[in-house]
Amino acid sequence: MAHEPEILDAELVDDERLPARARPSDARPVLTQHTILRPGEMPATQRPQYSERDFYVSEETARRMDEAAAPKNTDKNYRSQRGMFQRWCDQMGRVANPCTTATYVEYIAGMIARGYAPSSIRTHKSAIRSWQPDDAKPGTSVVNGMIKEYAKEWGKRNRVKKAPAITDAMFRAMVASCDQHHPIGIRDRCALILGRGNLHRRIELADLICPQVEKISSV
Repeated sequence: MAHEPEILDAELVDDERLPARARPSDARPVLTQHTILRPGEMPATQRPQYSERDFYVSEETARRMDEAAAPKNTDKNYRSQRGMFQRWCDQMGRVANPCTTATYVEYIAGMIARGYAPSSIRTHKSAIRSWQPDDAKPGTSVVNGMIKEYAKEWGKRNRVKKAPAITDAMFRAMVASCDQHHPIGIRDRCALILGRGNLHRRIELADLICPQVEKISSV
């Protein structure tokens, strides 16, 4: 028994207008170094479609952003330090932004050679690095190591020497030099006697009030 031919619906088209073949899905999981997946959770296979709403902030948020962006002393210092770095790079034929790690290291090494304080060098270091693009910031391991070693050397050279202790003879001479007929002399004599007798620091003497002085004097 012959089978009847199967009739298919078709449409005649020109060869140049053939419909495009469906390509296999090339969607890949959208994963970055910041992605965190819970157990059993599948990664997204396509990026979200953003609308205008995703890019706007409220008036309150905009106000807070403006307040945060207001000029501050730190910003002024950073602008000055970045300007110094920019001028140095121009003189040396180097690119200031984004700078290479070698340029960053060379500039900090120059500050060390000129004897800048470690705290000042660290401020310059932060000002320059925070100025660079997020994806092109120079490395800090070499710079931090140099500053750490330099700080030890600088601390030894600039260590503050303690003043010699006041002897009893020196103390009696200081008290005797106070004019007890003038309010200033009376005040100084009182401060010397109270300070030495109670081992007060200057700030502690300045914070004393009359009832406390009377109580100490009566002991």
